[in-house]
Amino acid sequence: MSTNGDLVEVRLFGPLRTLVGRKSVTLPYAGLKIDDALARFVDDHTDSVRSMLFDSQGRRRRSIILLLNDHTVEDEAQRLRAGDVISVLLPLAGG
Repeated sequence: MSTNGDLVEVRLFGPLRTLVGRKSVTLPYAGLKIDDALARFVDDHTDSVRSMLFDSQGRRRRSIILLLNDHTVEDEAQRLRAGDVISVLLPLAGG
């Protein structure tokens, strides 16, 4: 059981927001590495969400932009702290 002390907010944008049906979710991810938190997030959602974020080998797609507390993630091995906010941005195409 989680407590409020281990919660991290995951903000969603674009088609990912549409698939999940929410602008953000708050989950007990404090202490996890950023990529591990993202993998746990997709475990709770559809295969469509997984394929948006991970390739067929289970590696995070490099086109995905991750922000941690509004700063570009430089180190995916960084551990999350309670109250952190991860923003997941997908590349958009159009004309």
